[in-house]
Amino acid sequence: MQIDPIKIEQLELTDIGCFEEIQIDFSPRFNLLCGANGVGKSTVLSVVARAFSHHQSNLRRRSASSKPGKWSVDFVVGGMPHRATGSSEGLLPAEPDQPRTVFVDAGRSVLYFKATRDFLYSRLDAITRDPASDPHQWSSSAVLGIDQGDLKRWLANRYLFSAHPGSLSSRQVDDLAFAKECFSILDSRVRFRSVDATSFDTYVDTPQGSVPFEYLSSGFRASLAMLLGIIREIEIRGFEGPAQSFPGVILIDELDLHLHPTWQKAIVGALKEAYPFAQFIVTTHSPHMIQHAELGEVIALVSDGTSAPRVGNFETGRYGFKGWSLEEILTDVMGLSETTSEIFSNAMRQFDLAIERDDPESVRFWMTELEAMIHPTSHLRKLIRLQAGPIRGRFDD
Repeated sequence: MQIDPIKIEQLELTDIGCFEEIQIDFSPRFNLLCGANGVGKSTVLSVVARAFSHHQSNLRRRSASSKPGKWSVDFVVGGMPHRATGSSEGLLPAEPDQPRTVFVDAGRSVLYFKATRDFLYSRLDAITRDPASDPHQWSSSAVLGIDQGDLKRWLANRYLFSAHPGSLSSRQVDDLAFAKECFSILDSRVRFRSVDATSFDTYVDTPQGSVPFEYLSSGFRASLAMLLGIIREIEIRGFEGPAQSFPGVILIDELDLHLHPTWQKAIVGALKEAYPFAQFIVTTHSPHMIQHAELGEVIALVSDGTSAPRVGNFETGRYGFKGWSLEEILTDVMGLSETTSEIFSNAMRQFDLAIERDDPESVRFWMTELEAMIHPTSHLRKLIRLQAGPIRGRFDD
């Protein structure tokens, strides 16, 4: 089944979740939603997905004293504009929200991966056929997220049937080859090996030897579940062409989940390369991802703690945040108040006060303390000595 390209353009929220009033415009390719905890990143994904579901969701109004919440999502399908709308009068989980206009059929092209996407070892007793894929299932997964429990069966099914000519379609053969490549995207030392025909276990080659893929690290499994889950879901939903040609929307909560910083930088590029026609809207806590994002890809939700979150407006050049330090991103973009430990910050304050008081003994004491804390090659070491030089010299004399 061929589909028209779909792109989310804009979202508006009034008194929904932690938001009082906000408008978010999305890039047609990649969007990194970031910000401190509690600024509504996951709520944004939930509302976008809600636009394609008739199932009840956990969207709630902002507070007991607020007016009923309202939301709208503007998107285009094949160049034609559409708007989904809804409201939420309830505050408690048992109080349902009220969708007004939703587009379940278009939800076939919207894949939503929540933060709980790990998988543990499970025994398969048989290889079953693919589950049904219909509007009810698309609507359910738009609210609950895509179930990752079927990955082992799907991969075993495709691998074992690939040994029998004609058992798989040409696109299924292509998708299986792509799925095998996904095992090495994050770490070239990890490679797909085979599926055992008796136990249906999937084995991978690692520097430590061949192991079931459930024995990989939690971060690797979370990313692998996402990568394989995208392929599986696109295939089961019955689209024509290989998974890489998918022109829909992929929503991912906490893309950096459990990932080493090296992998955090790699996964964004891997997704863009793997799915060049899809639109991604993802949330992250990773300053590394923000630092490597292209201009226009970062959507930072900011709040001063006393007002509702808003979209931050940062002065960046054509390189975006590529020239910003991790500390600058953590404080200015992510809302972190301090990037150093409390004991180090206090030592720096005491050192500065000793300089101001012109107190040689205190300057020497706090300089010694700071030098015992900081990195051996830190530029701060030379700066501290320069600041303390004139006063320390008098003390040494």
